[in-house]
Amino acid sequence: MNKGKGATTLKPEIRIQALKRGLEYIRAGTSPGVAWEIAGKEVGASKPTMYRWYRKIEKLPEEEWLEALEPGYVPRKTSITDESYQRFLALYADTDPPSIKEAHRLLVEESSEELPGESAYRYYMKRQGDKKRSRYDPT
Repeated sequence: MNKGKGATTLKPEIRIQALKRGLEYIRAGTSPGVAWEIAGKEVGASKPTMYRWYRKIEKLPEEEWLEALEPGYVPRKTSITDESYQRFLALYADTDPPSIKEAHRLLVEESSEELPGESAYRYYMKRQGDKKRSRYDPT
């Protein structure tokens, strides 16, 4: 046990071992809360820390866990393609009253691919120099 060391100083390899141990407990029938608490105690991490680590890796393949548990890791985001942005602008032009939120909702609804969030499109619009419409602008 790593008494005296904070969980933030634990190497990603130790974090992975603790996560795998917690997952073993869960597969053996232990409730997740108890499993994360026990596995965390084995390495000196709290139950909330174990949950936080698990959320970072739960949707990733195991070969990406090490990178995801490194300090300062920022998950990759999907990027805005020219095609999706042009479609977003077309949908935005058709909304009445003007609504970035509605244009994004429609884009997500009709798309089969994973898209960035509404705020990414809002920011991208600003970066591209495309003006937001007001309800008083002629369409």
